[in-house]
Amino acid sequence: MIFMKQECESIIKEQYVSFEVAKLLKDKGFKEETYGNYYLGGKFDGKFEESSKVNWNKFFKTPIAAPTQQMAMRWLREVHDIKIMIRPYVDGTYSYEILNGFWYVNFDSYEDAAEEAIKYCLENLVK
Repeated sequence: MIFMKQECESIIKEQYVSFEVAKLLKDKGFKEETYGNYYLGGKFDGKFEESSKVNWNKFFKTPIAAPTQQMAMRWLREVHDIKIMIRPYVDGTYSYEILNGFWYVNFDSYEDAAEEAIKYCLENLVK
């Protein structure tokens, strides 16, 4: 099947962490380069340009990096040795498992499960 550019853009979109999770990541030492940022109390700026090239002075506040969920999970895996697995179920729900034995079920989407897994790890496992 061939998709026109317009159709592809509406199919695949990056899933960034929420403002709440972005703040947790910052507090836990996340300092990676991202293409999305939050500023002014949670407003998202997802411009696809290097954040080092953005004039942040216009926002009157230091931005908080907004990584994608996959980037946050990779950071947890590589920096803190915390592995997250998202599982689909035949009923259309999802669960997450932290590969230390903890797991939780009944999320409506992969992205919801990933967001909650990242949040759980940051609040309970990362020192």
